[in-house]
Amino acid sequence: MSYPRIRIGYILTKLELGGAQKHLLSLIERLDPSRFDPILITSSQEAPLVDSARRFLGERLVQIPSLRREVHPFWDLKAGGELVEVLKQYRVEIVHTHSSKAGILGRWAAHRAGIKNIVHTVHGFGFTPQQPLWEKRLYIGMEQKAAAITSRIIAVSRAAIEEGCRWNIGVRSQYECIPCGIDPEEFEMAPDGTVGASGRSPLQIRQELRIPSENPLVTMIACFKPQKAPLDFVRAAAKTTADFSKARFLMVGDGALRPQIEKERDQLRLRNKLTLAGWRWDIPAILAASDVVVLTSQWEGLPMTILEAMASRKPVVATAVGGTPEIVEQDKNGFLRAPGDVDGIAEAILRLLKNPGLGREMGACAKELWRRDYELSETVKRIENVYEELIPCPVSRS
Repeated sequence: MSYPRIRIGYILTKLELGGAQKHLLSLIERLDPSRFDPILITSSQEAPLVDSARRFLGERLVQIPSLRREVHPFWDLKAGGELVEVLKQYRVEIVHTHSSKAGILGRWAAHRAGIKNIVHTVHGFGFTPQQPLWEKRLYIGMEQKAAAITSRIIAVSRAAIEEGCRWNIGVRSQYECIPCGIDPEEFEMAPDGTVGASGRSPLQIRQELRIPSENPLVTMIACFKPQKAPLDFVRAAAKTTADFSKARFLMVGDGALRPQIEKERDQLRLRNKLTLAGWRWDIPAILAASDVVVLTSQWEGLPMTILEAMASRKPVVATAVGGTPEIVEQDKNGFLRAPGDVDGIAEAILRLLKNPGLGREMGACAKELWRRDYELSETVKRIENVYEELIPCPVSRS
């Protein structure tokens, strides 16, 4: 006997090229179709991953114009009402929210729609160290109230659980740590030398970006926003090249801080050594072409770019924030430095560039650590188990 599939309504603010977005789409695409029937509710604003989501979901991708990232009382109230209507229309049984704003609006919409099974994934809380105290307290209060109507809280790192409990956002029994996962096939090199779905090789990447094969390449993949502190990467690049002139640097991403990055690059005379590549769809090939991967964040959840670097056998230099120390083990698969420690970041990069054998050893270790704990199939299985704990099936589905 077969049973109706569980209808899951995912809510996410915007389908940009971020870790939470990539994680969610990977999850939706790999859910067991015999057991689960997903819909995705998101903003109607243009974003890089909309077309990918539409190709897979078709009419099950529901876009709401009023759902926006910026906080705005009128649009937020309107979005809440529209979310309630969509959840009722599609007869959703489980609501699973991702990202801070969608997590607040989506969970209250589910509650108003009478949905009892509400799951939220914490990729990082909406309050940050840089916010004024009044604003931070406001966001903490909203998270506390939303947690009270939440069935399960999935955190991508143990650090996120500790932070949530420290601020009384839910209780520890609500939490489960399920890290993001990476599909191993995306980062394996094919017999023809290409990597990933783009069908591109590391040699093609270097030729396009005009980076000679004899020059070691240091790469950072991140949105150009204050959280990621991209200017620290530029300054570390300047310090590194002063001692190791052959080094080349690559920044993949874009965002509000791009003008400042370009200005800093020019002032530090790095125009011929630091390339800004914009957003890219061939990340596996770019990582394969790189020698060191760097992330200079001020705060984090569990950065996907580091997991992707690990899957690509690359050593990492990163700041010890959020869940990063859970995936970068000091002196094993990379180096950890304090946020803002430009000198320390540059020193760690130099150590890897001057000792390529050490980088290869750390890259091999990274691959083993990733394979042990962060394969996508295990992530999907654990999240499916959460759903079936909320809506148990009397017998196995067929």
